[in-house]
Amino acid sequence: MLKFIPPLALLFWLTGCAQTQVHLYGRYLSATQTEQLRSSLQAQGFAVTVNDLAFPAQVQQNTLITGLLMDRPAEADQLRTVLEQQGWPALRVESMVHGNHWYSGNAVGLFLLPPGQTVQQTALAKDFSYRYQATGCAEAASIELLANQRFKIHSPNRSSLDATMLQGQWRIRQYPYLELQADADPDWFYYLEISQTQSADQISAIAKIRLTPLQSYPAFAGCFFEYGVRQSHTTP
Repeated sequence: MLKFIPPLALLFWLTGCAQTQVHLYGRYLSATQTEQLRSSLQAQGFAVTVNDLAFPAQVQQNTLITGLLMDRPAEADQLRTVLEQQGWPALRVESMVHGNHWYSGNAVGLFLLPPGQTVQQTALAKDFSYRYQATGCAEAASIELLANQRFKIHSPNRSSLDATMLQGQWRIRQYPYLELQADADPDWFYYLEISQTQSADQISAIAKIRLTPLQSYPAFAGCFFEYGVRQSHTTP
């Protein structure tokens, strides 16, 4: 005989049975580490989604970010215990919004780095592969860093630029220093310092990456280069 379950009671039953959703940020983890973490967490009853998104600027260490209204705080403690048993200690737990990483209900964000590493030490080419616009000077140039570690310099006033510096290879030999090496002249190097800042306007917060030249170059006198992304609130 079928028993009638009131809709409201059914809703509460389904909510209670729903798994906590773990959004694992695997950008800096190896495939082996990612798979081991996924298997371990799923074995403990967590639903796991892996992504390759960049960390928000404020996250610089192993961090678990929960929603402000998470109704199962004990599961955050259980998650931390499982991670410590798997060799991921020193996990900071926060209940807040970080940039455009906003968690609601029982969704959590898990940000992990290889043991003993920082975000800067594990920086990847794709973390800085953007087009940076000149700021603070009259020159309307831009520096484009490509994911294949090629660079291109764009300018409407090409006559002010040395043709040998328009394209070549870029690399980060030691964070925060960026090196550009021109194709046409292997002895031509240009160095810039990377910094990351957060600002805000009336609409939202804005995360910025700034490249500040460490050498004087006539075409870029007084310039620094910036890329910014607006931090809109989205729920995974």
